[in-house]
Amino acid sequence: MTPRTFAVSVTLNNIIQKNFPEEYAERKSEQDSLVHLGNESMPLFVMDVIISCQKLSLHIFEPRYRLMVRRIMEGNHRMGMVALDSATGSPVDVACEVEITCFEKLHRCDPLPDGRFVLELESHRRCRIVKAWDQDGYRVAEVEWVTDLPPQSDQEKADLRELTTSAASFARAWLERAKEADRHGGKQTILFVVVPRDVNM
Repeated sequence: MTPRTFAVSVTLNNIIQKNFPEEYAERKSEQDSLVHLGNESMPLFVMDVIISCQKLSLHIFEPRYRLMVRRIMEGNHRMGMVALDSATGSPVDVACEVEITCFEKLHRCDPLPDGRFVLELESHRRCRIVKAWDQDGYRVAEVEWVTDLPPQSDQEKADLRELTTSAASFARAWLERAKEADRHGGKQTILFVVVPRDVNM
C-alpha cells in the first residue's frame, strides 16, 4: 500500500506520532533509508544486458521486485539493470541506470489488482558496481558513474566504425534468421552482442 493509492490518515498519523515519538522517528528513518538511497546507490534488477538510451517494457511479478518497485516509485523512479555472468552466475560489475516512465502523462505507475507491475523503462547512464548487498530479497549497489569518452585519434575512430559496422551486420543477419524461423514456426535463440570493455562507445 502506498500514499498514491491509499490516502494517509492524518488523525491516525498524528496520534501515532504523539504517543509513540521514538518508534515513529525510527520507522520514518528506516523508510527513508529504503526509499531514498542517495545519489550513488540504487536497487538492482538482475536480468539482461541493456545499453544507454534503450527503451523497453518490463513485467514485474516476483514479490521481492514488487516491493522494490513500490519503493522506487516513492523515491526517484530510478534503478539499475544488470546482467548475470554466465560463467560465475553472479551479476557483472557494470550496470545501466534506468528510469521508470510508465503512464508518464498520468504521472502514476500503480500496480495491477494482483500486485504485479507492467513498466515502461528508459535507460540512461552506465555505472560500475563498487559494492553490492542484499536488502529485503533484492540487490542494492553502491555505484560510480562511467564516463564514456569519444574516440580521439583517427585509428580509434576507424576501429569504432569497423566495430559498429560489424555489430550492425551481425544484428541484421540475426534478425533475418529470426524472421525466417518465425515464418516456419521455429524457435528463436536470443543473442546479445557484447562490446569489449576497452572500447569506449
